[in-house]
Amino acid sequence: MAPSNAPRRGDVYWTALDPTRGAEMQKTRPCLVVTTDFINRRRRSVVIVPLSTTSPKEFPLYVPLPSVGENSQAVIDQIRVVDKSRVGDWIVRASEAEMEDIGEAMKMVFAIV
Repeated sequence: MAPSNAPRRGDVYWTALDPTRGAEMQKTRPCLVVTTDFINRRRRSVVIVPLSTTSPKEFPLYVPLPSVGENSQAVIDQIRVVDKSRVGDWIVRASEAEMEDIGEAMKMVFAIV
């Protein structure tokens, strides 16, 4: 069921990432919202992790998200802030277990204790 207002943590939306530079992930693609709902309701931007369906890569840079699609994986080192105007149609909500995996990967990649 699609959300009715602000994006929520764990929701996946089609998100317009262009224009980009260099090695940034580009085009309109599914992206996972990782900011807290408290922040999402109060800011005009959200923090997202773009998703990819490239050949499977290794944790912690890539985290499988089977709830989105069989080959979907979050690309943790491509995390970014986007204005909510870039956020389009809702796709699905990631499972709690997937969000836990995302959190663990983010801790490892960003050296968060």
